Amino acid sequence: MASPKPPESWDGDQADSMVAAEARGDQLALMKALRTRIVARIAEPAIAARDLGTLALRLIDVSAEIAKLESFEPEPEATPVELAPRAFDYSAI
Repeated sequence: MASPKPPESWDGDQADSMVAAEARGDQLALMKALRTRIVARIAEPAIAARDLGTLALRLIDVSAEIAKLESFEPEPEATPVELAPRAFDYSAI
């Protein structure tokens, strides 16, 4: 079975961006590249109805994940507390 031909609206740069995002560990960029690829596939005029439904549901999931990742705010890093040096108490041993 021949592999499916990419849609005309989709170019190899999107595949490269997905691979690059994965290699960097950039989850947000990976999800955005995936969303772009899904949208390009949905826009194809000859898409089968079953594929359209599946891709539409996947698009909703990916869009929700992107929204979560974009709204994520990491906790600020804790400021180290400086302790005043104390003399060691040998009687405590």
